[in-house]
Amino acid sequence: MESQRTQAPGLPRISIVVPSLNQVTYLEAALRSALLQGYPDLELIVVDGGSSDGSVDVIRRYEPWIASWTSEPDDNQYDAINKGFGRSTGDVMGWLNSSDMLAPDALATVGAIFAQLRNEIDWVTGLPALWDDQGNALGRATTSSGITAIAHLAGLVPTPRYRRPWIAAGYYEGRLLGWIQQESTFWTRRLWQQAGGQVDSSLQYAADFELWRHFAEHAPLRVIDRQLSGFRLHSGQKSVALDRYYAEIDKRRGPVSAVWARLGQRSKLARSLERLASSAWARARADDGSVTLEQDTGRWILSR
Repeated sequence: MESQRTQAPGLPRISIVVPSLNQVTYLEAALRSALLQGYPDLELIVVDGGSSDGSVDVIRRYEPWIASWTSEPDDNQYDAINKGFGRSTGDVMGWLNSSDMLAPDALATVGAIFAQLRNEIDWVTGLPALWDDQGNALGRATTSSGITAIAHLAGLVPTPRYRRPWIAAGYYEGRLLGWIQQESTFWTRRLWQQAGGQVDSSLQYAADFELWRHFAEHAPLRVIDRQLSGFRLHSGQKSVALDRYYAEIDKRRGPVSAVWARLGQRSKLARSLERLASSAWARARADDGSVTLEQDTGRWILSR
């Protein structure tokens, strides 16, 4: 089902795809987290995989504010995401799993950044953050398995910077350098098309990991020094099956993954490599700048 959307002057249309299957416990909170942003040109697309738990009733309650929704069987979550993006029209794109939520003002931040820096950036991500089963903040997640979230909250760890060559090589997969948080990541349609215009639906767990690798072949990832979303920890999520996630990654990357996994299990080495990643040599790279708000002008700028 479709609804009409009008373009907001000066701001990009943001297309958010919400894939869902039998997630009635969390789905409404996910939808409200997007709709209550008040973003003037949000294209929210819900792709339900044929839920039987009351999810469709939730979707229908919000139908006047949803640009498009379907409920029908699909091959998997990533097939649903491809269906949703295939119907999208926004210049900026992202997806929100039905158990996660956007942080307040996330879309206003993303829209302003892409509007002001439209010729300078192609994808951005916010600070990684975790929420519990009830949606309460647990703090910032880490960028290294050897450093705790407490260190981030205490200001002992700088804003993460994701090195473009390391993204392309597949090093941000959790065993050493942490993850690029999917629900906090947004990109342009031009980058999406350059990277193939789809997520790999032959995968069951690691398609976002593969998508970031393809994105990094075309553009650097810029980090916004604020929270855009939260990853909700709950027992029913696919990401708890880390062994299967890593099996997919290792199959794609080959022998390097086994070596990387062993390194990631050694916390001292993990901490050493994290310090290296934050060194002056790494910061001097021209492709890993962050996006910051200039207080004097209220405009977003790229900082090196």
